[in-house]
Amino acid sequence: MFNLIPMSRSVPYQPLLLRILHGVSGILAIAAIITGFLVYNTFDGRFGKILIPRISAIIDIHGTFAVFS
Repeated sequence: MFNLIPMSRSVPYQPLLLRILHGVSGILAIAAIITGFLVYNTFDGRFGKILIPRISAIIDIHGTFAVFS
């Protein structure tokens, strides 16, 4: 009825591909947040700006993260 044999500790619970995809999606989400702020800082800034160098292609970089995620 139920499997009462505990799993071996040497075998990971999640498959390797799932862990890799989870890590990649986390990195893409953080990168999208950072580039999203840079897009706001470059093109809008109505609630304030931070004086950092302007990156002219930042909206394309932000869009690239959106496509990959």
